[in-house]
Amino acid sequence: MSRQRLHSFRWASLLFVVAVGTAETARGGSVSVLYQSFGSSGISAINLTNPPTGLAGLGDSASYLAYGGGNLYFSSGNTVYWTSQNLTGLNTFRSFGGPITGLAVDAADHILYLSGGGEVAAISLTNPNVGYGALNINASNLDFSGGSLYFSSGNTIYSSSKYLSGLNTVKSFGGLVTGLAVDAADHILYVAGGGEAASISPTNPNLGYGALNINASNLVAGDGMVYIQSGDTIYSSSKYLQGLNTVLTSNSLPVDLALFSAPEPSTCTLVLAGLPMLLGLARRLRRRKP
Repeated sequence: MSRQRLHSFRWASLLFVVAVGTAETARGGSVSVLYQSFGSSGISAINLTNPPTGLAGLGDSASYLAYGGGNLYFSSGNTVYWTSQNLTGLNTFRSFGGPITGLAVDAADHILYLSGGGEVAAISLTNPNVGYGALNINASNLDFSGGSLYFSSGNTIYSSSKYLSGLNTVKSFGGLVTGLAVDAADHILYVAGGGEAASISPTNPNLGYGALNINASNLVAGDGMVYIQSGDTIYSSSKYLQGLNTVLTSNSLPVDLALFSAPEPSTCTLVLAGLPMLLGLARRLRRRKP
């Protein structure tokens, strides 16, 4: 084989490897972990593979959950704690004046949101004594996404800015809202209540994408999926609520849910990591004499 043909062959092989890695990324899925709180029975972490597998457990009493920035935050009575992603270690974040009714985390801006005692508050994740803002409202079902905090109060869903300046009515429903989740990537708001789980547009709440007839309480959304709690069973559905699949059934009734979702390592990751070495090898081969 001539030097020129050999050189062309080597470069074609390199481009093929990169193309395969890119295709692997396009096909790549994600790793999702579902956290469930069970009051005095603690917290469980479930890897949402098929079938789901238990990863870890934490025996401390827990009610409301929120995941963000690599940590799981949870309430127990009037105190917020945090633990690692795999539920190792226990740290006290801060105690408050009354029972907590909801939590949410803005990991990008390091803000923890909590509701309770007729108030929603935004405080610093790095310094719990620093507050950014508060709203006087009886709230629950908090979720932060797309630069806004969403929460319910009775049969109405509201939104506010990340520092809780201003209060906007998103939509009122015919009955009590029992669950809420937001998918910022697809701009979808999920609401549970009145024997139904519905998906609507947060910017145009009169635009509905789909609904399921199910008595749902807690909702979490991520990676194009929605996870729905009904009694002691967790179900999954597509982002537009088409179809319903049983994920797992617990031995007791969960109090709250949280979700962590991240891309799986793919072939392309390895290819890109080794690409400088491959290019250097190609340059050395090109400089060699036949």
